Amino acid sequence: MEKDHDNKSSAGDYYDYSNLAWDEVGSIQLQADTESSYFGMDINQGYRNFGRFYPALFTVISTTWTYPNSPGTFVYMGQPFDGVEFEVEAFSGSSITPELQNYAHDEYDKDNLGIRASFNLFEDSTEFGSRFNAPNMTGEDWDVRDGTRSVGTFSFGSSSECSTGVCWKKRTDFVEDGPFNSDENIEDSLISVSGMSDDPINYTTDGQRLSEQPDIRFGRIVLEDLGGIEDTNITVPLAVEYWNGSRFLSNTDDSSTGFDGSRHCYQVIRSDHTNNAALGGSDTVSFGESNDLVASQTDAAREQIRFWLTLDSSAGENGESDSCTTGDNELPWLRYNWDGSDSDEEDPSAVVTFGIHRGNDKVIFRGESGLTGQ
Repeated sequence: MEKDHDNKSSAGDYYDYSNLAWDEVGSIQLQADTESSYFGMDINQGYRNFGRFYPALFTVISTTWTYPNSPGTFVYMGQPFDGVEFEVEAFSGSSITPELQNYAHDEYDKDNLGIRASFNLFEDSTEFGSRFNAPNMTGEDWDVRDGTRSVGTFSFGSSSECSTGVCWKKRTDFVEDGPFNSDENIEDSLISVSGMSDDPINYTTDGQRLSEQPDIRFGRIVLEDLGGIEDTNITVPLAVEYWNGSRFLSNTDDSSTGFDGSRHCYQVIRSDHTNNAALGGSDTVSFGESNDLVASQTDAAREQIRFWLTLDSSAGENGESDSCTTGDNELPWLRYNWDGSDSDEEDPSAVVTFGIHRGNDKVIFRGESGLTGQ
């Protein structure tokens, strides 16, 4: 672009150029030349670099949460996400051409690594700020969209631990709360981006917040006490529940949580035998429930046993248990403070009674004379 000028400023010592604008990022070189000469010699063209110009605003334009056990639609508190990806677009301050093209080009960042903005996640509220854990991003890519838009894509991978992954933690006292961002509309999260750059970072109105907030629920596994006759397999009903804001309900959206009953602890409450009863069966819940957890005996006997389904062996054995089998179900987020007397959680348990009297299979009744019409 060229602009001619032959009128000096009112001060008379410089030329005043108006209506000049630059609506891109990076630096621009302004060149000045003259048609005049100096003692018959051409005057060398002058130039000066102006910039660096940086984006005036950023905004989050899309968010994709990868829930555990895809295609899941929710996550339990304390359960790490399988990942999250979001896109951020850079804008100029111009109302005419707000899109920026140069920001995504490598040339913008090639001589000053780190000046292009990177983004991490945080929970933008005082009440829940400490509940959301997010490590530094694992993926970053800027590209030009539609030929004119600079869009950055940022992602976080999966982790097996809440402390090292993208995860919403339970309260420190393990009291149930939420759900967050669900149909019950009890609580909302404000998970947002936090930018890092040598340049100032500002956002459009609500542009710092992720465009989609995840469905987060407080969950637990529940086992039911029951009994049956000796030397039979007794089905122990299992349900995965979530807190709906006022009470626990079976989580009918959960058809992916699996369990293995052979990974359990037990306590003998009443028995003349040793190691006579065991828990077994494995399954994946369907609409939050399963009837495939089974208690059985080696020898027929009247006895009463408490079984704990081991969800997290790293938390230690349940205090009252006599012994535990090897391994666990790797479901620490579904433990619960069942005793309510402290600030830790326990595995779900059920008391199974073998040898409940059920009477005879057939009952023969003989009426007495004069009482039944004989």
